[in-house]
Amino acid sequence: MSGLQIQNLDPSRPATVLLDFFDQRGGGPRTYVRPGIASGASSNFHPPSESGLREGSYAGILTAERPFRTLLLTGWWGSTQATAFYNDALTGRRIVVPVFSGFQPGPDDDPEGRLAGRLSSIVHVQNTDPGQWITATLRLRDSAGALLLERPLGIGPGTSVSLDHAADSILAALPYGSAGTLEASAAISLAVASHLDVQPWPHAAMAFEAMPVEHASTTLFAPLVASGQLATWMAVHNPGEAPARLTLTYRRNADDSGRACGAASIRHAGRPLLLPAGGLLILSQAPAGPSGLPAGCLAGAVIRSNLPLTAVVMIMDADRGTAAAYTAQTAGDAGRRVALPLYRNQHTMDRRTTLIQVMNPSDSALDATLDVLDQTGSMLPCPGCSGQIEASSARLWDPLVTDGLRQRPGTYGSAVVKAEAPVLAIVLESPMNDAVATDMASYAGLAICLPEGGPDAARCRTRNALPHFGLADFGWVMPRPTGQAFLPLAASWR
Repeated sequence: MSGLQIQNLDPSRPATVLLDFFDQRGGGPRTYVRPGIASGASSNFHPPSESGLREGSYAGILTAERPFRTLLLTGWWGSTQATAFYNDALTGRRIVVPVFSGFQPGPDDDPEGRLAGRLSSIVHVQNTDPGQWITATLRLRDSAGALLLERPLGIGPGTSVSLDHAADSILAALPYGSAGTLEASAAISLAVASHLDVQPWPHAAMAFEAMPVEHASTTLFAPLVASGQLATWMAVHNPGEAPARLTLTYRRNADDSGRACGAASIRHAGRPLLLPAGGLLILSQAPAGPSGLPAGCLAGAVIRSNLPLTAVVMIMDADRGTAAAYTAQTAGDAGRRVALPLYRNQHTMDRRTTLIQVMNPSDSALDATLDVLDQTGSMLPCPGCSGQIEASSARLWDPLVTDGLRQRPGTYGSAVVKAEAPVLAIVLESPMNDAVATDMASYAGLAICLPEGGPDAARCRTRNALPHFGLADFGWVMPRPTGQAFLPLAASWR
């Protein structure tokens, strides 16, 4: 089951949003309206509360007269309790996404998933033109950039096609245990998102939106990376036609969560890295890996390259068997005010709590403040919600320990980060009740479109694309080690 949080990014005017959902089985759109969303506020779209949407998989096209963004939550209830967020997707005519087939980013001798689960991809490719069928071209490559398979893909007006590991899918050509990339291109703009199944963890899933090649950047920011029980892996892709030379630098958190990091700045592997044309690198921040990060370190990271790159950050907690992911950001995502539509402090039976990591992407220190609004819209007094963030560093606000927030368990609502220069934010929502097995999820903060200090024009858009929105038992097919038999993905997921 999927739900939407629609965030108005206009700093002064309300927004009315038109939602069109296109069934993957065909037919015209189902249309809904969210009127009068206040400036800087958000509105929820909850399918069980709406009429006219039957069970199935959909793509969405949302439009408004004001800039807005959309956060999508997919929850597989039933026995799995997996959860995944992704932000609405940028559109483009060429989009490349990392893909996995039973790939384990941790050590090869870890079949039980003690450090990292095995990842398998489901990719959703959307035709963003509601007026015509299109034919996209798919190209599957291995991690070195070698072409494995190319084939056409027909996509109906406004809708999407979900690609799993069924025998007739292009992803079936990716060998089990490996990683690669899937490119989708067309004469019409596409949008692409991906879900990842994580085995053998029964409660884990990830999701992320893909970045079009035209928005790739020579500088990428990962506001949240970790080494310890909570660990991260970065999938970095070179969409160009020449090898790229990159450096990955970590800078410890400005707050107490950075104490375990040791040196303020650490370079991954202590040297530059080479990434072949069309290739994919998986860079581990897990303990005892090449990152140089000691166990318990929480940090921000910056990738700098001579050629434009894209990246996805995957987060795994092996002790709890939970996972999340987010797309690495660019300077164009940053803003002096960043909206966080979902905030929680030990909310619901599994005590879901949002950890808020704010990164300063600039070359000089800045001051930042977190304003938290509870479920009534009242701002919480929070003495611990202000602090300085050094250049290329980050600060964590944890409701369990932050003065002013920790005194209010059970609170939920929203938050806004305010800073004297543009910042980035990643929210990691985690269950804190070990007696209830549920998943974590992450999303990127949404920069308010201020006249000065706002995000770039591509992020201040009045049209959002959602490659997958589900009200169904999806029945996605996942790979098995033999490469011959296939397993429906958690038939109880809804």
